[in-house]
Amino acid sequence: MEDSAGKRSRSLKVVELSLTAFATLGVGVYVLLNGLYVEFYDDFGLRPEDVGWTQTAIIGRAAWIALVVVFAVGSLGALGVLAEALSHRSGITDALRRSPRYAAGGCALMLAAALLLSFVILHREVENDAAEVKVGHTVDGVGFITPLVDVQVNRAEVRWIGDPTRAPFELVNSRFLSYMGSNGQASVFLSCGRRTITVPTSQVSVHILLENRDLDENRQEYDFESSC
Repeated sequence: MEDSAGKRSRSLKVVELSLTAFATLGVGVYVLLNGLYVEFYDDFGLRPEDVGWTQTAIIGRAAWIALVVVFAVGSLGALGVLAEALSHRSGITDALRRSPRYAAGGCALMLAAALLLSFVILHREVENDAAEVKVGHTVDGVGFITPLVDVQVNRAEVRWIGDPTRAPFELVNSRFLSYMGSNGQASVFLSCGRRTITVPTSQVSVHILLENRDLDENRQEYDFESSC
């Protein structure tokens, strides 16, 4: 029988490999998310930071997604082990016991393939959303079950509350404005899906028009075509 020291050593290896896999997954998810945010906002001459998506915010979102993935994979693994126990087989548990590094490597390859496939799918969706914004539509994030790339662009009514003589002409005269976001100091708007307008947040009052409550898709298309 395997002595207690050997069991402890094997357990420590499994923990070490798990932590390494989680850190690698987190880095992979961060690189994927950051690239997608940059891709979306670059179409409008912006950086994610301009609308509040700092590197810290993206890292936090990547960590949250990585935790969800680890939980999902761990749950599937636990179900597999339980199914083996109930069927009196031990393929997975024997493989983990004999070669935890190979098992971890197999999991890492599957996760890498899943990340690559996710990037391809999400990249296409991000490009489609950017194209939708350019024709006056609203977007509320890109993802599968829940938004993974939380890009939001909404139709907005904006009122200048600062010095009237310093009001940006394009902002106060635009008949179709979309709200891109704010980094706390500056708010970013898009006029007619083309021209980016950045103004101090403290100088404007913004009312977001919510889809299905304040306007519908047909109304948005009509307003865009008639105004722009």
